[in-house]
Amino acid sequence: MSDGSSVEKDTAPRYATNAVDERRRAALAEVDNAKFSWFHVKVTLVAGVGFFTDACVLSPLSPFR
Repeated sequence: MSDGSSVEKDTAPRYATNAVDERRRAALAEVDNAKFSWFHVKVTLVAGVGFFTDACVLSPLSPFR
């Protein structure tokens, strides 16, 4: 019988969570330590052109214009 003063313990295995957390931290550390290169410039330009093109195509179709 529970009197409300005891706290139930979590019996789920922690090794799976720790492994995922370690892999995530390793991936983020690799991104944080990456050197800036022309690849970053190229990706930024491609994303910017795509965003601009999408906005130009959709703006004439907007019903609130």
